[in-house]
Amino acid sequence: MAFRYYKPADRIAKLNEHFQLLNSLFHYEKGFTETEFLHRIESTKGTNSPDSGFTFQQLLNYRLIVESNDYEPRYSLALPYREFLEYLYQESQPVNSAVIQGYIGALDQRIQDLIRAYDDESEALTLRFLKRLGREIDNIGQTSSRNRLGVVSEVRKLKLNDEKLSYKERLSESNRLWDEYLEPLREMISPSGSFGMIMERLKQTLEIGEAKFNGQTELRQLFLQSRARRVQLNEQTRLDLNEAQQELMPLREKLAQESRLMDAAAVIFGHIEQGKVSELPAFPFGRILRRERHIGLSGLRGYLAELWSLETEPDSILQDDTETTESAPLETEGVIALLDEMPENTDVIHYFLQKHQGLSANEVLRAVSIVCLHQQNHNVVISDDLVDYQIDGQVWQGIRIFKGEASTDE
Repeated sequence: MAFRYYKPADRIAKLNEHFQLLNSLFHYEKGFTETEFLHRIESTKGTNSPDSGFTFQQLLNYRLIVESNDYEPRYSLALPYREFLEYLYQESQPVNSAVIQGYIGALDQRIQDLIRAYDDESEALTLRFLKRLGREIDNIGQTSSRNRLGVVSEVRKLKLNDEKLSYKERLSESNRLWDEYLEPLREMISPSGSFGMIMERLKQTLEIGEAKFNGQTELRQLFLQSRARRVQLNEQTRLDLNEAQQELMPLREKLAQESRLMDAAAVIFGHIEQGKVSELPAFPFGRILRRERHIGLSGLRGYLAELWSLETEPDSILQDDTETTESAPLETEGVIALLDEMPENTDVIHYFLQKHQGLSANEVLRAVSIVCLHQQNHNVVISDDLVDYQIDGQVWQGIRIFKGEASTDE
């Protein structure tokens, strides 16, 4: 193949044009045969894209992919682009505490090197080890920033919830971020932690060296720079950790509250559906659930508060435009959207049943529990009037819940 020169901007543009294809190649290091590659191109190209063979040859010409020397050649992502994507993916992922612990070990080695240079009274060795120390401090600073960016990126993914995870799944993932990344880091950088202790040792070592080589101008300057870098690193790691915590903690707490709400509701609904209403604890505002298939939800707010110490349900993490499917229970976002759109003086349960055919009693009660917790924000009124509701082929009788001004009639 004849050598062709392409400008860097052209190569980046070509990488962006075929990113989906090349990204799949990045995650499959052994590469594809030509037949496999052509099939991949065919499955990812647009309607007006050129022939797959032409695209394949272009990627070779731009040297975005390289051919192996196997009996049946395989094609893999060229090394510079693999390293570039590795760097980008690292930037968006939190850094495991073991990596940071490795840097702490490297700092310990630099301290020992400096002490040995002091003992030998060697200016040359001290100069060399101070420069190495500067590189180690810079690496730790970059790792701390990467960890912060990684946690922030993961938290924003959980907020957007493009993967449509449940509250419990998002809570589990937020707990994993905390347990695997932030909690170990908190312990490390505390004054009594491994990082806090090594930074204190480094401070003392630098002060000793600065006093010892005070007459050497270049060394004195390097010692001053190293001490300033140490202070800056201490502050940076603390700020990075605080920012990551501030991103994760509110989400973690809200997801925990949402999850507890759903668990509490499940307890109530399970008892109702099994005809075990008598086994429910008394409501603080008076028991209204009296028998199977008799809906009484004005006391649900107090019951949930008592069961989970939950005074109010947390606001939804994200208001999205996705429509709740008819087969899935109405969760917070869908319920609030329905409350916002329904006209005044509308029966809430009738409206839910109209918008979502085939809802079970469990799903209706779950939705109404959320309505009760949001009633003040959406002008919802709970009356004492009993209404018959046709739910899932059976008649349920319950108090009326509607959106609008409360009636003055007694």
